Amino acid sequence: MKVGEKWLIAVCVGGCVGVAHAQSSVTLYGVFDQGVLAVTNVHGAHVYQSSGGWLSGSRWGLRGAEDLGGGAQAIFVLENGFDGSTGAALQGARQFGRQAYVGLSNSYGKLTFGRQYDMVVDHLAVTGMTAEIWGGAFACSPGDVDNLCNSRRMDNSVKYSSPSFGGFSFGSAYSFGGVPGELSRSSIWTAGADYSNGSLTGGVGYFNVNSPNTASYGGAAVSGTANTFTNGMSSSPVISGFASANRQETLAAGVNYTIGSSTFGASYTYTRFDGLGTFAVAGTPVLNGTAKVQNAEARYFIYVTPFLVTGIAFHYTAVGAAGSIAGARYRQLDLGVNYYLSKRTTLYAVLAMQSANGQDSTGKPAVAALAFVSPSSSNHQAAAQIGIRHRF
Repeated sequence: MKVGEKWLIAVCVGGCVGVAHAQSSVTLYGVFDQGVLAVTNVHGAHVYQSSGGWLSGSRWGLRGAEDLGGGAQAIFVLENGFDGSTGAALQGARQFGRQAYVGLSNSYGKLTFGRQYDMVVDHLAVTGMTAEIWGGAFACSPGDVDNLCNSRRMDNSVKYSSPSFGGFSFGSAYSFGGVPGELSRSSIWTAGADYSNGSLTGGVGYFNVNSPNTASYGGAAVSGTANTFTNGMSSSPVISGFASANRQETLAAGVNYTIGSSTFGASYTYTRFDGLGTFAVAGTPVLNGTAKVQNAEARYFIYVTPFLVTGIAFHYTAVGAAGSIAGARYRQLDLGVNYYLSKRTTLYAVLAMQSANGQDSTGKPAVAALAFVSPSSSNHQAAAQIGIRHRF
């Protein structure tokens, strides 16, 4: 980090945080999540290590607002994600990799510009349409292909988010690809809506990504080549073979229904990777046509007491045939227990178990590959984390 950048952060944190004037404010906030991780099989070996970010990604951020009069505000968010085990910045070592945006807000909604989440995140993940809320990051689709666990963001984006109209809200965003001479390449368009009224909550979201390997997953051009790229999807064999696609489309829908202290929910996502073989990607099979990934989740959680939450969820993921690839099936069980020591501090234990069968996207026999965990050497894998999360 440059000296000037360090000075800027020091000034903001030391001189601005917690200071509220008549017309403006800046707030420092964050989450620190850390514990012990155990995985039964990672490339054939057991893993035990200090690890964090499983219930909530560790982060710190600055959030500000200035009153412009007439109910209007200028707003901004700068949010850094970090690895609590090492202190290193996440999201590709970006200084503010989780979120970085500025905009305007009034009674007609918010218009913001910068690095932001898509509408699947805003209208399903944020509204609780996923077991990740209490089951941790294990409780995501393989490779987080549908982004219900908000692992990917949109750079260079413009977003509109509506106010709530009797419990109904909606939004849309567009991310400029930034490729000279090619307006649509690496661009993203997304839209979504949600509704909440008493015991019923539901949401839908859609995103369309051109050149997904580079626009969403972090793939980059190989030095000295004209059209060959690294594989940004390589961490999950469930989808890594589809990195040559020209486009990714995802449609997601979810619903929760609460009865007393219990909540029942379900979500479904449908993802297409179109134009396989459009780009040359190192280490991937030569495919053509379209690959489809469907993920279904059924979940239940209960407040046993006001301080104790426990939940269970089942996932089924179907990866369709693509070219010479026959396709695969993944079944997963998630369990989670959260105990609130206070409004800001939570003890938790989460567990996930997955089995796989068929042929994965790379053309090999499918192996279990829990989200955000390196894949197993067999068709079974289990992982557990015991940890503490503190919000500030």
